[in-house]
Amino acid sequence: MQHISYLSARDRYRIEKEEHTGKGRADFTFYPLTSRDIPIIIELKRGKGTQVAIDQIITQEYASKLFDLYKRNVLIVGIDYTEGKDHTCQVMELKYR
Repeated sequence: MQHISYLSARDRYRIEKEEHTGKGRADFTFYPLTSRDIPIIIELKRGKGTQVAIDQIITQEYASKLFDLYKRNVLIVGIDYTEGKDHTCQVMELKYR
């Protein structure tokens, strides 16, 4: 399902992997191609929990570049996965200052 979502998003976003943002590297950064779509940052964790991924996005200021570019809120997504096919996801909207 993640692969299908990723492929579908390419029509509406420029997607960068492991891009240097803020104080580190975000796993995936989605740059909207139109003003209708919201910028997105996705951080992946293996067995550490979604909150760890969300906290990393916030503390490492991954959204700072998107805030500067788009002057709007940014959607952040933490995905935790296991060796099997179990995945959990947490989504949060960061407010533009």
